[in-house]
Amino acid sequence: SAQQKLDIVKRQLPTLKLGEINAAFAKHFDNKAFAFSINMPEKTDIAIPSSDEVLAVAKSALARTPAPLSETDAPETLLAAAPKPGTLLDVQTDQDLQITSAWLGNGVRVHHRHMDYKKDTVLISITLAGGQIEEKQDTLGLTEVAAGALRQQPATSRLTSTQMRDLMTGVNVGVSAGAGEDTMGFRVSGSPKDIEKGLEMVHALITDGVIEESFVKNWKQRMEQQRAMLMRMPEFKAFEALSESLFGGDPRHRPILAEDRVKAITTADVQKWFDRLRTQAPIEVAVVGD
Repeated sequence: SAQQKLDIVKRQLPTLKLGEINAAFAKHFDNKAFAFSINMPEKTDIAIPSSDEVLAVAKSALARTPAPLSETDAPETLLAAAPKPGTLLDVQTDQDLQITSAWLGNGVRVHHRHMDYKKDTVLISITLAGGQIEEKQDTLGLTEVAAGALRQQPATSRLTSTQMRDLMTGVNVGVSAGAGEDTMGFRVSGSPKDIEKGLEMVHALITDGVIEESFVKNWKQRMEQQRAMLMRMPEFKAFEALSESLFGGDPRHRPILAEDRVKAITTADVQKWFDRLRTQAPIEVAVVGD
């Protein structure tokens, strides 16, 4: 059972020595017993290497002596320092709906409603007004890319997306980012015990969020692949014509960005767009749950 496996690990792990682990690795990963294989597309313009050529490259790689990994102190907190507590202004409660609304001292609008429909579950939405509705020809797609980066690779100037993901491991709360036609925002959901961790993550992203270059590069590749697939589908061409008619040719409502526009988007453009939103957009927060 899972418990038995855990008990074995707890019993055995403290007895292992570094020398034993290195010896086991050297035994089971002896490069003299390696087999090398290559997966390649079968195309006329691609030359398939011979076995000797593959082996020569492999031997050359094995002959190099890699530098040992350097140990660094991993960050232990999402925030370098806790933010100063804010102030609540003009607190009012709608007795019929049991919704309490207030203004924070920094101008953020907040709504709260207690509900125990889902026990030990809290849902928080943090909405920034603006985004796609503000886009023009030279800024098309920036909101979509920024939201995707914050959802899939959330990072700050202090923490990479990998470090941030490690710090959220084992925490019973989920944080995601998204964008609509006239908003961009974050959604935090999970246990009340861990919800503070999710809010710390959103605070870090709103005050210091960084768009990673690797995400933008991968996004462009996905868009190219998606375009190649959609352009072969008759139903997509029909949907494209429908959107063109319904929205009067508004480029913000086209099903897919133009190819030249995708190529023109840079990480710096996306970062600048997000920085403007996170520092200037009106913010509204809704807290619902147990």
